[in-house]
This record gives sequence, structure tokens and C-alpha cells, in this order.
Amino acid sequence: MSVRGSFGALAIGVAMVAIGGCSSSTPGASPSPIPLAPSPGTGGPPTVTPDSPSPSTSGTGSGTSGAPKQVTIAFDGRIDVGDGRHVEARCDGVGTPTILIEGDFWKFDFIDRLAHSTTTCVYGRYDTGSASPAPGEPTMPTYTADVDTLLATLHREAGIEGPYVFVGWSFGGHLALANALTHPDDTAGLVILDTDFDTDFLAECRDSGRTDADCHGEYDGDPAYAIAAEVRAMLRPLPAVPLRLVTSLHLPDCDPARPDSLRAGIMGRTVEAQDCATLATKIADLQLKGWRTINPAVEQTRVETDHDVVAGATDQVVGIILDVVELARTTP
Repeated sequence: MSVRGSFGALAIGVAMVAIGGCSSSTPGASPSPIPLAPSPGTGGPPTVTPDSPSPSTSGTGSGTSGAPKQVTIAFDGRIDVGDGRHVEARCDGVGTPTILIEGDFWKFDFIDRLAHSTTTCVYGRYDTGSASPAPGEPTMPTYTADVDTLLATLHREAGIEGPYVFVGWSFGGHLALANALTHPDDTAGLVILDTDFDTDFLAECRDSGRTDADCHGEYDGDPAYAIAAEVRAMLRPLPAVPLRLVTSLHLPDCDPARPDSLRAGIMGRTVEAQDCATLATKIADLQLKGWRTINPAVEQTRVETDHDVVAGATDQVVGIILDVVELARTTP
């Protein structure tokens, strides 16, 4: 059973849906937004469950009455990042901190709701459908260098400034962390949407009882694990950066009738359980444990949905991001 949010998800989410003028390059690869409503509970990370959509109108803000409030488009275009390559970016709204979201698959309503509160920028990394590819395998230094150029261009051409709240879903969570590590003094917050924390894949794999040949076979077959090593080389605590983690609890491939599906691999580590709910809880616990090495005060929200919908335009995800924005504005 494969696990969501790990480096194995490198190619997930390359479709562009209603952002700027870009077209969808991989239909069906984007997460499906399902609004989530709080469920009653006591203690531990909050858990939310799927509910029916709440009414909203594009361009009307967050459900307030009165005339529609239009959001200013601050930037919408292609940015040259060197070597004949480019990335697409769009920024809506005004104010700081600036929310920077990796991935070009986000629904318009999700971005619109954030942009009613502050500047919100969305960009596609260079190996996705809306950007031009680079020669060779992707690397984290290339990803972060592209973001450096992106931020400098947005500042120069549109007056968009930091500090930044970096947001990433799945593999994008690793990129958000790398950007925060590269710009610690300009980072106002991190919001990580269902991303497993980086570990030493080969060491974890061996410790789980797998053979060296088996571990190296998987490692060498996926260039994303090399990116994991690059991120690990950058790792250091960011205790002053507010960190929010959203973790999904629904494992669609898990079936109690199939014992082999009650086992999951997370960055080389094998996790087993007697039932799907326990397996999901163990995975969520591991996510929390890992991200605590960045900030021990990380706040985790666990959602009763699968990995593909965690990053949708839900009230809870919007609220989590805007809570970090407000914290940045009120904290000296």
C-alpha cells in the first residue's frame, strides 16, 4: 500500500484549474474539494469530517452580506527563471503577509477566499504542466532558486512583499519547508497539507527488516528520494515559525479483508495495524512526530477524508491558513 504525501507523490497534482489563463495539462490529477465541518471531540488534534457545501459566490468574500467585493489581480503571467525556463504565477489581493502556494491545480474559490484577506500567490514548479522543464532530474536547489527569482520578480514588478506564509500539499509540503528554510527571516508561517516528514529512507528501510537490495532497488528507482536527501541536508528547527499540519485519516486502498493493505510504507519505514483506523492514526502520529522536529509547537488537524481532498477549498483549510496570517499580523 502506498502512502500519500511522501516523495513518491512527486508527480501528483499538475493540472491547472481556473487559475489565470493556463489550461489543464493532466485532467483528474487535482484534489477534489469537499468542505469539511468540525466534529465534536475531546483532547488531541482536532478532527473534521466531510459535510455538505456551504453556499458561496466567487468574488463575494467569506460569506458576508452586501455588495460583492472584488479582489485585485496583482500579477498574472510568466516569470523567466533562467536557462530558457519559466514558471507561471498569479497573485490576487493586497496586504501582508503574502501567502505563497505551490501547485497550479487549486480551485478558484479556494484562492479567492484567501485573497480577500491578504495577497495570495500561486505558482507551478518547473516540472509541472504550466511551467517549462529543466534538463536532467529535478533538484531541490533548482526549486528553491526558482522561488528566489519568483519572489524577486513579484517584488520588482508588482510590489509584492514578504513576509510569507508558505503553503504546500503532498510533495508541495516539502517545497514549502525548503522555502521556509531558505528564507527563515521572511517566513511568517508554514501550512503543511498531508505531507510525510523527510527521513533517511535507506536507514529506515533497513531498520524495518528489508534487505539492502530491496531498499536500494526502491531508492534508486525513484529520483525523488535524492531530493529528500537534499531537504534533510537543509533541516534545522524553526521554533519561531508558526507551523500548522493537516493530516488525512481516510486510506482508500485500505481494506480489512485484505491483510496486505493494512501495511503502509512511509519514507522507508513500514507501518502495520490490525484495522484501517489504527493504521491511519499511526501514520498521523508519525507525521506529527516528524514535523515536531521543525517546531515542537506544531498544531495538527486530522481530517476524515482521503489525501486527494485535503488540499481542497474547505472552510477548515482556509481558516487554518488565515489563522496563521492573523497571527503574523498580531505578533510583534
